Amino acid sequence: PEDFIFPEDGIINNQDGKLSALKAVGQYNGESTCTGVFVKISDNLDAPAYVLTNGHCVQDWSSTDVNINVTATNHSITFNVFENTPSAEKVKVSVKQVSYSTMKGTDIGIVELNATVRELMNKGINPLPLAKQLPITGTPIKVYGIPVNEIEPNQQFLRQSSCVQGKKTDLIE
Repeated sequence: PEDFIFPEDGIINNQDGKLSALKAVGQYNGESTCTGVFVKISDNLDAPAYVLTNGHCVQDWSSTDVNINVTATNHSITFNVFENTPSAEKVKVSVKQVSYSTMKGTDIGIVELNATVRELMNKGINPLPLAKQLPITGTPIKVYGIPVNEIEPNQQFLRQSSCVQGKKTDLIE
């Protein structure tokens, strides 16, 4: 078993339905396997669905490249990746294009899916809003992800980690 500072941290399930908002956190399969999140960027339900992930997940490793509107071949994301989710209830969506990605200063990727916001919502996957600002220092926060390094494929489920927001630090790798 995993040891955590906060007892509720670790693999999570949605057996009681209270964590349904987290169905929007998915396992992205592209240049790397990473966590991605379906984000709300508009109120238009017929707009394309977008996922926010890391740049290294959607592009070749390069600290200087910036990619805009690049066709994504064989990229996909699977949503509803809780420990107790039957395979038939997971929602896999192919990626249309990498709308933006870079590892230059910030490791970020924004991808457009081959689905609209409405199509995903009809499957029970609702977009999460983007924060308008950073939480203030000292705010308790929860981080969700689907780790894959040194994790057996049959154990790659959504996990929760808790911490406290620290001071913002600018870091260049």
